Amino acid sequence: MEGMLRQCLEERGFSCFYHPGHMTSSGCRRLEEAVRRSRCVLCCLRCNSHGACLAAKKFCRKHGVPIRFVPNASISSIKKVITEVELC
Repeated sequence: MEGMLRQCLEERGFSCFYHPGHMTSSGCRRLEEAVRRSRCVLCCLRCNSHGACLAAKKFCRKHGVPIRFVPNASISSIKKVITEVELC
């Protein structure tokens, strides 16, 4: 699924950093670094832990990066959110 999501985003001019949601100490640092370099974060609710979603939200707030929560990692859900982001 990661490859399909990456292709969907890159076709629309976005670069993509995929974080699998593992929140070990190194995973947490990688997530914050990715958020810090991002213009917007998409967080899929169904495939991430509660802790990972909360950490993403916290890092986005800390670094002033907008976050959009996506109900699941389906291509149609991602496309809908991308459209909203493009309009911002």
